[in-house]
Amino acid sequence: KTGTLQFSAGADGATVAWNLDNISVLNGATGITFDVNSSGTLLIFQNQGGSTVQIAQVTLNAATGSYVYTQTANLLHTAGSDENEAEFKLGFKVTDGDGDTADGKLTLLIDDDTPVVKPYDVNTMRIISDDDTVVGRNGNPGFGSTTTDGSGSDSQEYNKTGTLKFSAGADGA
Repeated sequence: KTGTLQFSAGADGATVAWNLDNISVLNGATGITFDVNSSGTLLIFQNQGGSTVQIAQVTLNAATGSYVYTQTANLLHTAGSDENEAEFKLGFKVTDGDGDTADGKLTLLIDDDTPVVKPYDVNTMRIISDDDTVVGRNGNPGFGSTTTDGSGSDSQEYNKTGTLKFSAGADGA
């Protein structure tokens, strides 16, 4: 994702940089920390099971305010609520040629993709367990001419093979 931070430099020019003192997590994620590297790129980290994982970075052109957002790993969203988004306010500071400053914020939303299962008419494979075929069990009376328990088989389905169709979303399955 690319964009340009909106600001006016004034007559004496300006540069823009990320402002760690003005960054916040509003909702949808926990264990988030931020850092800015020596080239001015904002790094976003999350504590995932005791390990710190870089989940994203936002590079910034200090002269123009153009930025590039890159997600580098899965964000572990707050559990529940299906499509809950993680919302961040990324603070930046504009400094003009004679040292005047102004603060701004960029909203970052990271969507939580919910798995989707195709409807029944697509996933028509049915799995049937016939209790007559379970070793050591006597089974239940059923229908048909094949008897294991003396009263006929209680399954008339056939074994089928196929692929269960679903989309796991960005977090994987």
